[in-house]
Amino acid sequence: MVETEKIAIEFPAEVRSLKTMADLTANLTLNVPEPYKAAVMEKFSRWQGLMVHIIAVQED
Repeated sequence: MVETEKIAIEFPAEVRSLKTMADLTANLTLNVPEPYKAAVMEKFSRWQGLMVHIIAVQED
């Protein structure tokens, strides 16, 4: 069996800040809960510098 690279990750997070930059982009800061932190950090470190598709759903 060949293991394939996961292309998606799902996790809860708190939106901490949103900052508009001089080049008209925005930086979004998320607070990831401790149980998800290792997996999220590992995945995003591999994706650093790449474009990703984000879908966000507000939780109650």
